[in-house]
Amino acid sequence: MRVNDKLAGLGEDVNCIRRTRRGEMILVLKRDAAQKSTEYKKLTEEVLGDGVQVRALCPVSNIQCKGLDEVSEARDLVDALRDQCNVEIQESTVRLRKSFAGMQVASFQVPQAEAKKVMDKAKLKVGWSVCPLSISQPLQTCFRCLGNGHKSYDCKGPDRSKLCRRCGAEGHQARTCQAAPRCLICPPGTDNRHLTGVQACPASRRIQTRR
Repeated sequence: MRVNDKLAGLGEDVNCIRRTRRGEMILVLKRDAAQKSTEYKKLTEEVLGDGVQVRALCPVSNIQCKGLDEVSEARDLVDALRDQCNVEIQESTVRLRKSFAGMQVASFQVPQAEAKKVMDKAKLKVGWSVCPLSISQPLQTCFRCLGNGHKSYDCKGPDRSKLCRRCGAEGHQARTCQAAPRCLICPPGTDNRHLTGVQACPASRRIQTRR
C-alpha cells in the first residue's frame, strides 16, 4: 500500500495506524479527510484485490423510532428516511422489536454527519403513524469487570478481562464457546441465563434507568 501510487493521497491523509484486538489494521484519517473514507476504500480494494476485506468506518449515531404500527416493516422506515430526510440506510441495519399495545420500536444507525438531518425532523411519518425520533446513547462498557456505566480506568470491580463473556470460564473466548450462557454481572440468585451485558440483561437495564 505504501509504495502504490494510487494510494499516495491516502498516505498523506492518514493520522495513525493501529491494530484491533482481533488483529485487523485500522488507518485513522485526519479529521479534515474523513469524508474521503469511501473513496479510499474503493482504491484500497483495487490495490489489494479480492483476498482482503476493506471497510470504511465513520462515527455513527444510534437513533430510535417509536410508535410504528404492528404491520410496519424495515423497508417502510428506510423509504420514510429517504423521502422525508434525504438519508439512505440499508434495510438490513434496521432492528425492530415489539413494544406495548401492539406497536413497534425501530433502532438504526446513521453517520453522525447525517444524524442532524434526521433529528431536525423530530418525527417521521411511517405508514399511517407519526413516530417520534430520539438519539439512543449506548452504555459505557468496562473491559475490566465487563459491567456497564463506567470505563476500565475508573473500575473498582473484579477483574474479569480474561473470562469468557458467554459462560464466565477462563481460557477461551466467547466466539468459540459452546457452553450455556451465564451473565457475570447479574447478582447471585437472579436469572442470569443470558450473555453478559446484553440489552435484555436486568443489571444493564437498571443502569440505563439511573442514567
